[in-house]
Amino acid sequence: MQISMLRPVGSRVPNPVSGAPSESLSWDERYHTEFVDSGTSALSLAIALSIAANDLGETPEVILPAYGCPDLVSAVLFQGAKPVLVDLGNSSPCLSLGALKQALTDNTVAVIAVDLLGFHENLEGIKAVLDGTGVWLIEDSAQAFPPSSSGSGIADCIVLSFGRGKPINLMGGGALLIRRDRTQSAKAILQSLPKRRISTGATWRSKRFIFNLLLSRLFYGLLARIPFLGFGKTEFVPLGSITSLEIPPVLIRAGVSSYHKRAYFAGLYLESLAFLEDHGWSGPRELTKACVECSDSDPLPRLLRFPLLAPSVEIRDQAVFELQQAGICANSLYGAPLPGIRGLQSFFGRYASDFPNARAFSRHLILLPLHEDVRRHDIEHAAKILKSISAPN
Repeated sequence: MQISMLRPVGSRVPNPVSGAPSESLSWDERYHTEFVDSGTSALSLAIALSIAANDLGETPEVILPAYGCPDLVSAVLFQGAKPVLVDLGNSSPCLSLGALKQALTDNTVAVIAVDLLGFHENLEGIKAVLDGTGVWLIEDSAQAFPPSSSGSGIADCIVLSFGRGKPINLMGGGALLIRRDRTQSAKAILQSLPKRRISTGATWRSKRFIFNLLLSRLFYGLLARIPFLGFGKTEFVPLGSITSLEIPPVLIRAGVSSYHKRAYFAGLYLESLAFLEDHGWSGPRELTKACVECSDSDPLPRLLRFPLLAPSVEIRDQAVFELQQAGICANSLYGAPLPGIRGLQSFFGRYASDFPNARAFSRHLILLPLHEDVRRHDIEHAAKILKSISAPN
């Protein structure tokens, strides 16, 4: 087993250079931007706005995918709302529209559409289901950039995250994008938030230096082998508070610029792993089609990690083990649908088995690193391992 390890996700924190040209963000025309202390806070704030807009006498309900980050639940619970789970489509990272229709009630105030791993949710399909209901559509774009709604304005709110492992890594923080026809009603809630300013002075720069250093193969490999740090562990952590942030514009511009200039290796993965299709695996093209009908020639979205669905749980688990032994930190993301994550089942009164598509997706999913430190030999090594597992001699 190698000591050094290629981290599963996460890009370096950019260096904010003063005097960089000011550029408008892709959503500025359609959305007002409110910076907050985390992506979870941004999502919870969006839920608060949807509750205020619907003015229910009963406990508000918020629909979310049965497979996702536990922070989705934290954001809902912080607003006193009830999380309602909906299954995914078959072999898909996107919501089942049929299951969504069945989950809607008079108490539903919002649907959270998660752009999992960079795959864009079927926002048009979801919006058609919600037509005339008054239910808000919240695009959780924490794992995708730019948001799908940037150009269309289809979502009432958009959530971004700037934490570790996200497309834009600023060592924390997030943003809530509020569609401009919704901003007037949001003012009272936004003005009530406590405020904090981010400074990019010497302390921040020292933290950035250490943070980026720990992303190296040697340091990440050492840290990943310290059990109590819980690297890669999925846990439910309740949200404690929401704070409005003042983030220097130069830092946001640096993050966006760094994202667009970053090396991207999805094409090399597709080429090197094409043989897997003959052995029962599914890749990004199949997952994209499972979200929205498209042709083989349609471009893939820019992904946060390179996803594969293994033909069996046993093969998936073997692949994760052997890749990690080889120093490539592949993993299975959350590992189970939300009711199967410790501490969450009691909030739903349902089990992981009640969501068969989400359960199957979680049991077959394997993710490969796709950040800027991936090298051609890493991809070739991963392909060699997967080939030996899929077609043993």
